[in-house]
Amino acid sequence: MDVSSEEDFAKRIENWLSGIERDFDIGVEGLHDLDSYLMKEFDDLDSTVAQDPEAAYGRVVRIAAVCGHAARKRSHLVGILTKYIHRFISVMSKLQKELGAISFSISVSFPFDISLSLNF
Repeated sequence: MDVSSEEDFAKRIENWLSGIERDFDIGVEGLHDLDSYLMKEFDDLDSTVAQDPEAAYGRVVRIAAVCGHAARKRSHLVGILTKYIHRFISVMSKLQKELGAISFSISVSFPFDISLSLNF
């Protein structure tokens, strides 16, 4: 997959998250783009949690929204997205420590919606 394709995919997601696009759909051909997008987002999060935990929490919530929307549009994505659950756990654990939360929780429901919370 070329970089421009991944950049176009990331731009589509940003447009959807900001309300510019009403919807985004991921076909079979977009699976690699979604996987690359999620890997990059989580890698970026890992490096920024300690620097700006509030912004990192906002980003992880956005990633959860993307995963949930993608899985609701295409049920075949659920298997691909479940491999990122451990990344959500890792980021939330770091955020718990950085923000001084007592605990965190992650709920995954069918048809693949992710709820994240920090408890203070």
